[in-house]
Amino acid sequence: MNLIFLTKYYPFGADEAFIENEISVMCRNFEKVCIIACEVPADETRKRELPENCVAVRINSGANARKQKVQDSVHSISVLRSRDFVDEMNNTKGIPQKAFVRYFESKSQRIFERIKRSKTFRTFIKNDYVLYSYWFFVTARIGTMISRIAPPVYMFMRAHRYDLYEERNRLNFLPYREALIRKYDMVFPCSYDGEQYLQAKYPKYKDKIKASYLGTLDHGINPPAEDDVFKMVSCSRVEPVKRVKRIAEAMAELAGKYNIEWVHIGGGSEFDQLESYIRKNKITDQCILKGQMQNADVMELYRQSHFDLFINVSSSEGLPVSVMEAMSFGIPVIATDVGGTSEIVNTETGALLQENFKREELVSAIREMIEQPELREKKRNASRARWESYFQAIDNYEGLYTIIAEEVKKKTDF
Repeated sequence: MNLIFLTKYYPFGADEAFIENEISVMCRNFEKVCIIACEVPADETRKRELPENCVAVRINSGANARKQKVQDSVHSISVLRSRDFVDEMNNTKGIPQKAFVRYFESKSQRIFERIKRSKTFRTFIKNDYVLYSYWFFVTARIGTMISRIAPPVYMFMRAHRYDLYEERNRLNFLPYREALIRKYDMVFPCSYDGEQYLQAKYPKYKDKIKASYLGTLDHGINPPAEDDVFKMVSCSRVEPVKRVKRIAEAMAELAGKYNIEWVHIGGGSEFDQLESYIRKNKITDQCILKGQMQNADVMELYRQSHFDLFINVSSSEGLPVSVMEAMSFGIPVIATDVGGTSEIVNTETGALLQENFKREELVSAIREMIEQPELREKKRNASRARWESYFQAIDNYEGLYTIIAEEVKKKTDF
């Protein structure tokens, strides 16, 4: 059986790095895989290596992202003729939400039309295939459009954070929720929190909503300390939802009292503000901003350099892969109790903070780790053990594809 896999960027560029942990297992379970990367920046030149039985179709986004968004917000004639679009508009309240649906549908239609022009895609759909959308968002909608012209044997999708929790969207709304769940055979949220959330909102489809953990590969154990510096690390985009500046604020309070260092990996819209805050508070010697790094380089950093603590203070998460990666190396974690984070972080492996924590609570949690080396070592061992039990990529992805194979067999055994 073949597979069509819908992503935003992967395998182009550096984003969606977590798919790298799944791709080898995926390709072992299907004869051929066609990845359709739906929103690749036009100027992106990087492409990651793929297994031999895997091909990629690249769909570029507009050269000017803002201009493209405006164009997508203007509904086309094809959008107006879509029955799904009309039904969604009838079930949507208020001008902002209706405008969002028009934008969402027009963008999906634009990408779909470009996919149809791909010779690779047209050849691929001549044979039986399974369709897999990595996101419960635009790629999932595109999947339903593909299914109309070439029905797959089976359709499934994942759901993570921004594409899952409607209340986290500024409009308190995400398009095509029930329509997409209805049309796909299965939805796999990346956490049990996500599973419970969707089942509560759409109880009619409870049986087709099942949690499926992501996972990371085993790159070994983080090395022991070589000096008396307490070293922290964080890895995320520097965006409002990630609240990286709050780590810098804790550093401003701790840097003068302890021999401490913080490394942050990742860039984003608030990177310059973060850098400015660090300079203003004269903690540049204790704060190292690495910027964007390839995932392989991040893993090598964890393998080569000792870290006492990983920190994630996001206001919203699915179940963060960055935390899985850190814990696979035996690095304890302080994180906010949002989304499914409590399914991996607890008092044994680190510490959980409430979503709206105060600065002194983060400072106190870090201070406890600094001042209690025996506790720190205990948490290092517990972090690695929890990862081994629940978040190993090979185990989790083989489990997922076993489920898919069984479901496909049910549909094809007449």
